[in-house]
Amino acid sequence: MTQQHFRDECDINKIVERAIRTGDTTVFTSAQRAEFYDASAITDYVDAMALIDDVHDDFKSLPSTIRSMFGNNVKQYVEWMSNPANWNKARELGLLSGGEESATERASVRESSPAPASPRERSGADVNKASNAGSEPAKPADGS
Repeated sequence: MTQQHFRDECDINKIVERAIRTGDTTVFTSAQRAEFYDASAITDYVDAMALIDDVHDDFKSLPSTIRSMFGNNVKQYVEWMSNPANWNKARELGLLSGGEESATERASVRESSPAPASPRERSGADVNKASNAGSEPAKPADGS
């Protein structure tokens, strides 16, 4: 059943007439104005969806105590993390590591740092280190 006492508020003819008469056009604009940003790094739909999936996966991997700080809402998490004023707190929570460094600095650190040990190397397992490493897969320690 419809509520007839709202009919004048919903009648487009009356809405337009009121806007012309009073100059009030707020009914035609969203309460939350649209925000625009440069999305040129996202080149296609697949990239956009991959980014969204990554953000959701990152959020889901957080401890529940941290997720609850954002009302279990990934949008609130993204908005909070996007504000540079929150970055020190994010570091304290373990959400960010280190300082703000340029992409060039990050790349140079990656190139000069040795590759991390594999899980097998970290476990102390005997890894076959043949002189022609890379040409054949490593053989198991038992020689089979």
